[in-house]
Amino acid sequence: MRARHLLVPLALTTVLASGALAAPKPQLTDPKGDYPVAGADIVSATLSTLPGAKGKLQIDLALAAAPTAYSYSVNFIAGDCSFAAIYYGHPAEGVFSKSGVGCRVAGSTSLPEGSFKIKGSTITFTVPLTGALKKGVTVTDITAGTAPSGMISGSVAAALGDNATTNATYKIGS
Repeated sequence: MRARHLLVPLALTTVLASGALAAPKPQLTDPKGDYPVAGADIVSATLSTLPGAKGKLQIDLALAAAPTAYSYSVNFIAGDCSFAAIYYGHPAEGVFSKSGVGCRVAGSTSLPEGSFKIKGSTITFTVPLTGALKKGVTVTDITAGTAPSGMISGSVAAALGDNATTNATYKIGS
């Protein structure tokens, strides 16, 4: 009888611990296969905050397949900041180059550039929490887009790539 009472707390601890380690849920999702180029087909975008003294914002842009010769962007509003993380794929070199990561406030960029890495079909942007991006700020108007590399931004490029938006919000540091 006493053994059963010991098993319940142990099982509850296991369930709670496994939930604490779960990956964050995407704030933005888009149907897989809604764009004909799998390496430019947005599946999701997930914002999360990395631990540390100052912390960093991590943005995972998941695609249906490994990135290809397209431009990839994630944009959102954080307070007075219009944030953009944009990376371009260059097929001739077979590498990606950082185009810009920044927070535009009244025409100026107030953030140092972040970094990126590509693993499989996910591009991960990492940005320091500084300026308008700080713990406790709520992020709104999250969008992600792709366009053939070398295209200019705007309605023509948007019509040629996959785009996704969401009404979800994210509180930095949560």
